[in-house]
Amino acid sequence: MHARSRWKASMRLSQAPHRQLQFRGKSRPLKKCTIWYITRVSKVQAFTSSDFSESKLALIKALSEQLIAGGVNQSLRKLAQSIGTSHRLLLYHFQDRNQLLRETLLYINEVVVLRLETVEVPNPCTPHDLMKLISEASRGMDIFHGGLWFEIIAQSARGTEPFVEIAREIEGNWSDIVLKRLELKKGEAMGLLASTEGLAVLQAVLGKSTARLASF
Repeated sequence: MHARSRWKASMRLSQAPHRQLQFRGKSRPLKKCTIWYITRVSKVQAFTSSDFSESKLALIKALSEQLIAGGVNQSLRKLAQSIGTSHRLLLYHFQDRNQLLRETLLYINEVVVLRLETVEVPNPCTPHDLMKLISEASRGMDIFHGGLWFEIIAQSARGTEPFVEIAREIEGNWSDIVLKRLELKKGEAMGLLASTEGLAVLQAVLGKSTARLASF
């Protein structure tokens, strides 16, 4: 199996007794049997907005503001109306609502990650330190304080796409930054992320003054 690809198979019964099965250069006569049709499915590439046209990028920026303000459960029509365009234009740039959500939410994360890569990360870094850094890097986007991240992981926990894929890519980006900048082992990096996100939940529910009391 190719390292960068997955393979998908579908099957059906053939009633044609004299058809030939071509596989690896060999032909075999078939009677009534199950035939597997193997098709290559490309692996999902890591998100980048660098290939977007200027018009699509401008649309994604407007959509990101609306998702931050109104959450992820908005319909295409509502999103289009909110940014002053039509849902037909959205469907011109995006295959469907899932693609729109994936590209817009990962664009928001891309901005945050680029900012995180340029700030100084204290070492050792506590969950309080990391939450402050992520909050500062997401200024104007309110990933934690606005509840956007909690909406994404809640949908992901239910197994809802595209949120499972989105959440995994975001977690992977944050984990890579922690591993690279702090030179931690993977288990330590994941522990720091888990504690940081737990602290963010505590702050969202009980407020900053209570969250500050948490010790690690």
